[in-house]
Amino acid sequence: AAMLAMAIVYVSDDTLRSPFAILLLPLLAPPFAILGTPFGAPIVRTDERENPQSPLLRGWVIAALMHAVGFAGVVEWLLPPRRVPLLGGAALGLFVVAVVVPWTHLTTAARFRAVRDVAEASRGGPTLGLLAGVGQGLSSSVVPVIALAGAFFGAHALGQSYGGPKGELLALTGLLVGMVGTGTFLLALECAASVVDAAS
Repeated sequence: AAMLAMAIVYVSDDTLRSPFAILLLPLLAPPFAILGTPFGAPIVRTDERENPQSPLLRGWVIAALMHAVGFAGVVEWLLPPRRVPLLGGAALGLFVVAVVVPWTHLTTAARFRAVRDVAEASRGGPTLGLLAGVGQGLSSSVVPVIALAGAFFGAHALGQSYGGPKGELLALTGLLVGMVGTGTFLLALECAASVVDAAS
């Protein structure tokens, strides 16, 4: 999707002279996201006194910083005249992930009210438990949808204001790259969580 958007921008913008820059930008951004995981993973260390979420958050921040610095370097190298929509979109993408990941934890962790309410409703029978679970699932999706919609419209406005011809596609490409940038670290956390659950 990013390559297709960049190709449309290249066709529409006469000031972009290098097709290789358009081709390489979506290909060089993911390696920095992948490199962020090995740098973030060693930070995830704790003892029995610390909340386990704190080192996970520190690891995610390190992975996000690695991704952001790498993507900024790639943009400065390949498309410096279009840095504002690309980097602004990527910042909005990281913001969406920074909102959605803690919100997901808040609505799915057993120690918070959302899960306790569903468990309490399940005492009344399977039908009440199912209804409470569906209601909680629907209500918990409101914040991620609002965050994603706000980031989408923000990136679109940023691209129209600062991106030149088809600049909104540049900003939306940055948004996409920013959102998936820390996905490798989150996937590594999910795999580790499965191993811990199986071991306990």
